[in-house]
Amino acid sequence: NKIEGRAEQHPRKWLIALKETLQDLSVTIRERKLVVGGMGVSGQQHGMVLLDENDHVIRSAKLWCDVEAVDQAKQFSKLAGWNVS
Repeated sequence: NKIEGRAEQHPRKWLIALKETLQDLSVTIRERKLVVGGMGVSGQQHGMVLLDENDHVIRSAKLWCDVEAVDQAKQFSKLAGWNVS
């Protein structure tokens, strides 16, 4: 079900991609006899990952670019007296 404005992704995909990347990097380091001096890992921000009481992900994460609720946000803003375009 494609919903207009929805932007979600399951965090499991992030972990799979990280694991695959680290495995590939490990092989490359061994093959080329490289020394790693540092590593950085970055991710998206302004998203929402919902967890249960055991810190397990319970649904796909809402991403920063999700605008599924823009109409509701406009209605709430109008009720609150905020001038939002």
